[in-house]
Amino acid sequence: MFYAYKVSTRVITSNKARQNPLLGFILVGGFLLYNTIVDFLHSRIHGLIAQLVEHRICNAKVQGSIPCGASMRDTNKLKSPFREGIELLIKLANEQGIPAFVTDTTRTLAEQKELVRKGYSKTLNSKHLTGEAADIAFQINGKLSYDARLYDRLYIISKTIPYVIWPYKDLGWNWDKPHHQYDKNKKTRYNTDMKELVKCKEETRKLNTEIGRVTKERDNAREALGKEIASHIETLEKLQAEFKKRTDAEDKLRKCKSGSSILDKIKALLAK
Repeated sequence: MFYAYKVSTRVITSNKARQNPLLGFILVGGFLLYNTIVDFLHSRIHGLIAQLVEHRICNAKVQGSIPCGASMRDTNKLKSPFREGIELLIKLANEQGIPAFVTDTTRTLAEQKELVRKGYSKTLNSKHLTGEAADIAFQINGKLSYDARLYDRLYIISKTIPYVIWPYKDLGWNWDKPHHQYDKNKKTRYNTDMKELVKCKEETRKLNTEIGRVTKERDNAREALGKEIASHIETLEKLQAEFKKRTDAEDKLRKCKSGSSILDKIKALLAK
């Protein structure tokens, strides 16, 4: 654009432009339009190349020619507070209908060397090695996508999250759109303190652990109480059965005594 400005200045100050100002403005306008179209096509071409490279990486990972395991997609291995920032970015994106997900986080040096050897990365000093970078893509109808419009929408959200930058836009990269990385100096206008978020998350984890412990103790107490009640009921049923047996026996004995007294009276009458 600086070159376009210099050329435009020369056109305007030329003798022909001074003699015919309309011609000068037409020439300047045409040149600026031409330069804008060239810049746009240049940007689009780089974007398409970036998408092609990322698709090759993904396909290579799926086919197993690039080392790729669950560890490479595990956000828990990212450096804090960058980890919380990425998780918040994905959460907010999904809530706004952007089907974003993390495709790559940490890498070993051997994995990074393999990516460089195959031409999928340009450096061995990658922030993926230190847990300070994560790649993000989209899933549309079950298929992997690197839609430029979705990245633009995602960038609007990422601008509000501290410590997370998008080098493609923030650092002027012309490739590797999925790449997001940690920047300790990035602040936001909302003054969101990710350290407070980390602290709250840790406190929430402790509370959940305590709730789980108390719930388990409550369930164990309920189970023990249930067993004790069942034992008391069984004992009561045994006592009731025993009481019934004694009552029946006493009734039989009472009848027998009543029968023997009548027999004695009959014997006495016969003896007279």
